Amino acid sequence: MRKIIIYIAASVDGKIAKPNGNIDWLNEGLSVSKTDYGYKKFYKSIDTTLIGNNTYKKILKFGIDFPYKGKENFVITSNKKIKQDTNVTFISNNIIKSVKKIKEKDGKNIWLVGGGKLNSYLMKNKLVDEIKLFTMPIVLGTGIPMFNEIPINCKLELQSSKKYATGVVELNFRCKYEK
Repeated sequence: MRKIIIYIAASVDGKIAKPNGNIDWLNEGLSVSKTDYGYKKFYKSIDTTLIGNNTYKKILKFGIDFPYKGKENFVITSNKKIKQDTNVTFISNNIIKSVKKIKEKDGKNIWLVGGGKLNSYLMKNKLVDEIKLFTMPIVLGTGIPMFNEIPINCKLELQSSKKYATGVVELNFRCKYEK
């Protein structure tokens, strides 16, 4: 069965975006845009993305081509009247059942792009297998948390870690859920 992997950057205090959803802090003085952080290798290891609707809307406002073309992309939303898009399939009914079906299909791993609400929801339902967390050397104080709520009692088993010259620390965890 394919794995659902959260590949995400967060501040030291666990924020993935500023309160308005802005992620410009990822490049402000951190010199992170010049380092790959294993992104190319990770991107080749997936063929599917799961994206929360707020994150999807933010991606569309970046003013660039949709970044995940060539992948099968699903946007999870509670809006049942959303306009269709050629780049994604919207899922608004039977979300957990739909995600389980996607996970059971043959293929490569699945990238849970986020955001915090979707991360929490899928972890609460024990569907996230791994987290590749890039802790950025910055404290934002306020903003959107990596998890909207404490999802469930999920123990993370550290698989590996790496420190980059930029001060970024990569932590790779396997999720171990209590029964």
